[in-house]
Amino acid sequence: MRRLPILLIAVVLLMAPAFHAVPPVSATERSANLRGVPLSQEKHHHLVLENPYVKVYEVEVGPREATLMHQHLHDYAYIVLGDCDLTNAVPGKLEARLKLPDTTVDFSRGMFSHIATNNGDTSFRKITIELKHPQGEVNKVFPSINQALASGDPDSAGMVGVLESEEMRLTATGVAPGASWSPARDERDRLVLMIDKIYNTSGPKEHNSPFPAGMLAWVPAGKTWSVANPSAQPMKLMVLEFKDSAQRSSLAVR
Repeated sequence: MRRLPILLIAVVLLMAPAFHAVPPVSATERSANLRGVPLSQEKHHHLVLENPYVKVYEVEVGPREATLMHQHLHDYAYIVLGDCDLTNAVPGKLEARLKLPDTTVDFSRGMFSHIATNNGDTSFRKITIELKHPQGEVNKVFPSINQALASGDPDSAGMVGVLESEEMRLTATGVAPGASWSPARDERDRLVLMIDKIYNTSGPKEHNSPFPAGMLAWVPAGKTWSVANPSAQPMKLMVLEFKDSAQRSSLAVR
């Protein structure tokens, strides 16, 4: 009788499935499943700024048009410029219908391919900011710049946090008519997006993009820089600040 419990335990162990630790999938293994063209070769994506931190693409997809199947190899943040109605198709997954309001901001992990189809009657426009360094954990506070600014909860520097990773912080701020804004002179490099300039259709275009010129500025750590709002309406800015700027070069190539 004393042997019965031991025998039962042995039988249970023999019948139980074997459990093994599953190693994380390497970037090489994931890249083997990527399809389509590199992001730089997708004709709707226009590279306008590159430096050791980012590659910034201005994206425009016409009404009822679709992108090519293309690859995103790095984590990236993006902002939508204007309301949009999209279908997002990722190989091996169900298609997703996305209706995104103006100034929607989000973050996506890299190492995937997709096709984006514009279902609307106007052009779909966004700015994709490819982040060259792994971002770690990401915390999203607001779904859009408009909602962040409407919250009325800026920090001591007048900035409202929108999303944050271990490597960068994405914020929003408003500039009153006739006023100007300058980033803090600290050890952080910054990418500044002047959102409202997207509506300036009468001026020059970006050198290799249909977007108006001058929407983006790279502000190296410690540089004196400012942007003025000459209009009668508040101006919206999106600002990415990079936390480890003191350890990396901030040379921008345009």
